[in-house]
Amino acid sequence: LGATLQLAGQSNPLVDTKGRYPKSISQQLESYRREDAPTDTKLAVPITVPQAILQANLQTNSPKAQAIGDLVIIAFYFLLRVGEYTYTNPKQKRRTTQFRLCDITFWDKDTYLSPLLPTNELIARCTEATLNISNQKNGKRNQVIHHHATRAFDCPVQALIRRVKHIVSYTNDSQAMIGTYFSPAHPRGWQINSNDINRTLKLAVITLNLQEKGFDPKRISSHSLRAGGAMAM
Repeated sequence: LGATLQLAGQSNPLVDTKGRYPKSISQQLESYRREDAPTDTKLAVPITVPQAILQANLQTNSPKAQAIGDLVIIAFYFLLRVGEYTYTNPKQKRRTTQFRLCDITFWDKDTYLSPLLPTNELIARCTEATLNISNQKNGKRNQVIHHHATRAFDCPVQALIRRVKHIVSYTNDSQAMIGTYFSPAHPRGWQINSNDINRTLKLAVITLNLQEKGFDPKRISSHSLRAGGAMAM
């Protein structure tokens, strides 16, 4: 009621001139806050977790597993939100949108590199990559994320190249999402979702026996990649 009146340009009768609620209302609000469950914060994972996933998944013949391996590396180093690289049901109407092929650019220093170049040439020449996202959770639009190629086993730029090359080998649709993979079971393409990422991370924590170091799998989720990447910077 108070907010409705304020939006109509009138004063809020529930607060005083300093914007404070009467004692009875403020005590009621405080009781609600005390009854709320504590925030379930997620743990940041160390780089060994996405590295282990990548190493294991690239050794398989599963396009889905390979996609997950590359995506966890990309998410860790580019500090991505899960909605920026996995499928979200349009009915959920979330602000964050997933990266598409047209949002990804590869560079040889200042020279643009076509994603249609042979894979080995693209990997050898690419020195950096940029991601341009159309909309983010915080409301910012057309933000650019940049990363240099490290040439290491877990190079995020090489992971991004593998994702792009896999997708363009099946479709020329520039709107195809970065989390798309193709397989005999899904010849027209399927997408990785957040549950795929969450399950993979929890399993990796268990496999690496990180519980002994205080990593409770229940507190590991896709956000753990973004948090871990930020702490590793």
